[in-house]
Amino acid sequence: MLTLGWSDGATFIPVDFSLLSSKTSQINGISTKIDKRSSGYKRRHEALQSAPDKIPDMIRRALNAGVDASYVLMDTWFTQQPLIKNIKEQGLDVIGMVKNLKQRTLLMVIV
Repeated sequence: MLTLGWSDGATFIPVDFSLLSSKTSQINGISTKIDKRSSGYKRRHEALQSAPDKIPDMIRRALNAGVDASYVLMDTWFTQQPLIKNIKEQGLDVIGMVKNLKQRTLLMVIV
C-alpha cells in the first residue's frame, strides 16, 4: 500500500492511499467480464501502475482537497528525476536523498 500523508513532525495524518500489486501476485485480476465503468475494474487497473506513476495524482488530489503543503518528503526509492520534476511543477519542493547510481551522476541545485 502506498500512503500519502500530512505531518507536523509529531503526528501523521493519512490523506490518500493506493493499493498496488503486480500481475503475478494478483488473486483476482482484470478480466474481460468486469465492466470497465465499475469501481472494481478501476481499482484493479490502478493496482497495476507503479508507485512513482501514482504519486503525482495523489499529490494533486490532496492539494485540490485543500491540504496545505510546502514540500514533499520521500524515501530514496522515489527520488527519480521525472517524479521530482512533476512535483516541482505542482509548486512543491522536494526533500529526499538521491540514489547513488553508478550509471550516471546527478547534480541537483534547488534555489
